[in-house]
Amino acid sequence: VAAISFAQQTVITAIVDATCSGGTPKLIEIYANGTVDFTQFTLEKSANGGAFGAGFDLSGFGTRTDAFIYVYAGTETTLNAEFPNIAATDYLSSNTANNNGDDAIRLIETTSMNVVDTYGTMIDGSGETWEYMDSHANRVNGTGPDATFNQANWTTAAPNTLDNQCGTSTFEVIVGAGSYTTTMITSPI
Repeated sequence: VAAISFAQQTVITAIVDATCSGGTPKLIEIYANGTVDFTQFTLEKSANGGAFGAGFDLSGFGTRTDAFIYVYAGTETTLNAEFPNIAATDYLSSNTANNNGDDAIRLIETTSMNVVDTYGTMIDGSGETWEYMDSHANRVNGTGPDATFNQANWTTAAPNTLDNQCGTSTFEVIVGAGSYTTTMITSPI
């Protein structure tokens, strides 16, 4: 058995289109593997196949080491109820997270405009393998970041998986928030 790990990278690790009132909370989880200065990064969305938008400057997160951060849309009350273990210092609200399950997102290095990581493609994701309408997607442990979307590095739950789940158990537990690990266990060849 071999262990593969990566260091000092920023990676999108989950995306959630939850189903409480108003289709919320919507959440994008990002992991800082090593020490990451988030003043260098912007999160962008491609809505319904359109161009990637102006984006959300992640500077408000400052510098983080081996930590998860979250960008969400919806009310803070709903976010806190459904993701109770996320500290207030680890999340920020942005319309960039207001995804409807068919929107792509990407993380860019702001100065160079280089794409660091991507979920989805710049098409309407309805019916695509990466569609997460009323559902969620989680990065496979030990993978990423991927400048070009790689479906093999994601587990995407079927659309509508989260229907009628609001209040039954927290979405934090259902989607496994904060569970990504940088180590991938592989079998010897």
